[in-house]
Amino acid sequence: PKFQMHGVSPRAMAEATAVQCFEDADVNHDGVLSFDEYEVLIRECMPQDEQMSPQQVLRLFHMVRWA
Repeated sequence: PKFQMHGVSPRAMAEATAVQCFEDADVNHDGVLSFDEYEVLIRECMPQDEQMSPQQVLRLFHMVRWA
């Protein structure tokens, strides 16, 4: 992969991507994703034809939040 040509490991790339996603989603920059921030992130990442119901998003939010 291209990023490895620049001396970046897959793990480092994944961590940097996760941090960037979190920072982008944390609109009020309080270091915590609210449900509203999380829902926007999930809906933006999901293809339009695969959107989850509000109940599914809430269930996933609770699973991830306490993992």
